[in-house]
Amino acid sequence: MSLLVFILAAICLWQSLKLRVTRRLIGDILDAGAAGRPILIEQRGGIAGRFGLDRLMDLFNRLITENITISEGGRNYLERMQQTLGKLREAVVMVDSKSVVCLANPAFTKLVNGEESPLGKRLDLFLQGEDFHEFLHGVRVSGEGRRTELEVEIGQKARWLEVSASPMGNTTETGNSYTLFVFHDVTRQKGLEKMRTEFVANVSHELRTPVTVIKGFAETLIEDDSILTGAERTRFLKKIYANSERLHNLLQDLLLLTRLESTGMILSMEDI
Repeated sequence: MSLLVFILAAICLWQSLKLRVTRRLIGDILDAGAAGRPILIEQRGGIAGRFGLDRLMDLFNRLITENITISEGGRNYLERMQQTLGKLREAVVMVDSKSVVCLANPAFTKLVNGEESPLGKRLDLFLQGEDFHEFLHGVRVSGEGRRTELEVEIGQKARWLEVSASPMGNTTETGNSYTLFVFHDVTRQKGLEKMRTEFVANVSHELRTPVTVIKGFAETLIEDDSILTGAERTRFLKKIYANSERLHNLLQDLLLLTRLESTGMILSMEDI
């Protein structure tokens, strides 16, 4: 009877020791996994072998090593891309499926008036606008590259951007998809186009007035010549002449603006 009790006690002690060692080994594996480093089999290998955990530790170490190799390869690839894109004048940024920036060149940082790196931050923190988000959604849904011009808000200021987007597909084993953007700031061009449109509208209005007056008085002179007095004819001719002078001055101003825009114009300086 005492022998049986002794055997049962020994079995319980062995199971308790095995459970304690197993928990310790699992804790070491979890700590190593959280730190992203292999577990030292030399220190735990003997004990792990006795408790049947040596194969688990070996498999764990191989997975960690492969993950480190893949991560280092990805970082090196991104660093090379960063160096290449750093020489471009256009703003370039790449985001993942959650719109988190994983690649950005200095031109993009300058575009969004940022002093800190945008890496690891969501793209919508820098570019706001419903049109832009709809454009991004359309690129992801279609899976095809697109190009457009749209207005966005950068730092509470409206800016016009020419945006080219290209989906990169699933480029990692995790299945994460990436989208590459190229931005070109066309705010100044848009402003010049608006100024040109307003200028053409103003010029058209200024030209229309003297032309209308000249046409009206000329038609009156032709149609009512027989009933007009000499004084009336003289007054009408003076109106036609005055408006033709106004029209001539407007055309001279337009020619002056054309010469000012030309690169070959030379100013003639003199004392006054």
